[in-house]
Amino acid sequence: MNVVQSCVDTLVSRLTQSRPRPVFLTDNGDYKARNLAKQLNQFIMGEFFRSKAYDLGTQALRDSAVLGTGCVKIYEGQDKKVHLERVLFTELLVDPNDGLYGDPRQMYQLKLVDREVLVEMFPEHTNGIMRAQQAFPDTQGDSSKTASDQVMVIEGWHLPSGPDAGDGRRVIAIENTTLLDEEYTKEKFPFVFIHYSQRMLGFFGQSLAEQLMGTQVEINKLLMTISRSINLVGVPRVFVEDGSKVVKAQLNNDVGSIVTYRGTKPAYEVAPCVPAEVYAQLQRLVDYAYQQSGISALSAASKKPAGLDSGAALREYDDLQSDRFATLSKRYDNFYV
Repeated sequence: MNVVQSCVDTLVSRLTQSRPRPVFLTDNGDYKARNLAKQLNQFIMGEFFRSKAYDLGTQALRDSAVLGTGCVKIYEGQDKKVHLERVLFTELLVDPNDGLYGDPRQMYQLKLVDREVLVEMFPEHTNGIMRAQQAFPDTQGDSSKTASDQVMVIEGWHLPSGPDAGDGRRVIAIENTTLLDEEYTKEKFPFVFIHYSQRMLGFFGQSLAEQLMGTQVEINKLLMTISRSINLVGVPRVFVEDGSKVVKAQLNNDVGSIVTYRGTKPAYEVAPCVPAEVYAQLQRLVDYAYQQSGISALSAASKKPAGLDSGAALREYDDLQSDRFATLSKRYDNFYV
């Protein structure tokens, strides 16, 4: 009974029904300016579809609900076009002290890149790339049993201290080799972030899965108790008095079978295995999980409340649910802007 997945899927499908987009507007502009703004709007929408911005935005929103922070990286490809890439926040490193108030000045990204792709991107450092040690997502388990040849690449950014400071840097490096070292003049990192719930301190957000973890653990405990109780007690049993003349072979699942006995009649019983209070507590925990996330259990099951039949009533009910996610919805809109 995965209420976390149910809440996350319902939330993502609800917020991603709209497709936010930035709009270019003119202020007392002439015909040429208004026409230029119209063309820019068409251009931006074309770029959004080419770069699959809405698909990546949906993934980023899901990442924020599951992990706390969703991230998309914007970079210039080898074709000199703008490209978007989904980035897991587990690939990013932010100093806790630097990002205490959510506005760090330095950031690092650790990513596994195919060795041949890296040679194609930096042919002048072929020797260093070929000597670099092979890297794996995890040093434990079966992650090292792979046919791929990947290298750990670290890209770091240091934002400039001021408009004319000149101390901003961008560095791409691997083991014992610096692939790129250039000045960085932008005021922001090349990432777009969406946080499900901003923490009081720190850069990364708090996820819906983290908020529901305690409730989900209690639900799992109850389900394990119910499962063990049913397996132990919830099976039919036949009670035969010791010494009675009953042929046990006649106690079968045949239709219309005849059981002969002498003495006490055999009795079939199924003991009550789980008290009703356990099921009631399970239902209370499930209801609390939906209340805690602000998602209606009816919405998760794609059902409407009983008695709401008119369009006005359904729209009012939908607006009440939307108010619960107004802050997150604004962050999702700003994500695209």
